[in-house]
Amino acid sequence: LYSIMNFIDPEILAPLWEFSMNHCYFDRNAPDRITGYFNLEELGRRIAPWYLRRTYPEIAEQLVDAPPTIYPVRLGAGQAALYNQRVEALWAIAARKRKTVFDGRRTRQLLEQLQKTVISARLVDPQKNGAAKLTALRDLLLEQIDLANQAGHVLVISQQPEALQLAVKSLELFSGPKIAVAAGQAADLEARLKQGGASEGSPGIFFVEDAALPLAEKIRAGAIIHLDCPATAADRARRRERLEHTVAASAPPQQFFLVAAATHEERWLTGETLEFPETEADLNSLAPGSELPWPKAVAEAFWGAVMQQFLPLSPGRIPPEAIPAGLQQTRLFSEAELAGEAEQQRYAFREKSETEQTPLLQKAIPKQELENTLNNGLQFLSGLIKMSTGREILPASESIRFDPETGEVILKFKLPEK
Repeated sequence: LYSIMNFIDPEILAPLWEFSMNHCYFDRNAPDRITGYFNLEELGRRIAPWYLRRTYPEIAEQLVDAPPTIYPVRLGAGQAALYNQRVEALWAIAARKRKTVFDGRRTRQLLEQLQKTVISARLVDPQKNGAAKLTALRDLLLEQIDLANQAGHVLVISQQPEALQLAVKSLELFSGPKIAVAAGQAADLEARLKQGGASEGSPGIFFVEDAALPLAEKIRAGAIIHLDCPATAADRARRRERLEHTVAASAPPQQFFLVAAATHEERWLTGETLEFPETEADLNSLAPGSELPWPKAVAEAFWGAVMQQFLPLSPGRIPPEAIPAGLQQTRLFSEAELAGEAEQQRYAFREKSETEQTPLLQKAIPKQELENTLNNGLQFLSGLIKMSTGREILPASESIRFDPETGEVILKFKLPEK
């Protein structure tokens, strides 16, 4: 500061010894080393006529928005398998010459499932694991955002309320307040802020669904994390407009987009959109078997966008000749990776394969081996009964019946009377 002011006018703060005596602390052992400053308010009044200071709200409209940070996320093989299944179903519908209202409803459902799948497989199938985005969210909060010294709160935004609920659970180990904000909570939001411990000096993490973004005006945001990207231009503009009111007082918030690599989200983030021709209510009002009442130009534009934006994450699942010109299938996972991961994620109660359902005797067990096994089992059972009751099974009363078709063994015996 002294050098700058001395360049402007040498008489403002000169001489140096006077400036040092009035405003600087020096180390006793090293007199030429400054260790601190004091009387800064007086210094501020002294140089006030020569500098201009404006607060952020006064110049916010003149600043250029900082570009958002794109945080690419590689889906796990389990999520990729679910994603591929939905994409294949979409392409099967798009290939039909005559599309019914039921096909339209199914398409809307598949699009919603695809948007949920890239966040967490559990949102689509409760028995599946894999939530690459939630893992990336934890990494982002640990590595990129300094929660302890954050200028404002952290907003986590998604169109999927269920995804935000999973995000809250995934961050249970994080210290500090974590508050979910849903639509219709304007009345008690301030009370929940105080109850959750979120304040200016104690930044918290707020999980806000798009429908509740107007409430975010009460939350001073220092960082904004987007769990998803809206499909339509109107939804994107609405989110952007609502977030303009959540800026911090000192600086614009950092914005992070968690984007599933090689999926439709990459294309949506570059500006592509997907406008569904009819609302869900309009589709539900029509007979399921009737033909979709879409104009030819609208239908061609919609199905063309679907086939361009939704591609499988592994090659070979859709014939190359069916891919629109100029597009390539993305090799994110090999078939072996998908098959291996799917096998590892099967539960104990999964459906048995045809091999597992083969009757016991069709596996050609030798007769002598079968008799030995039955005799050993009978001896073991007899020993257990003797230990518990003190009586042995009467050999003459034993009866074993074996069903060769099902492999069932029925053992009958009688305990001796006292």
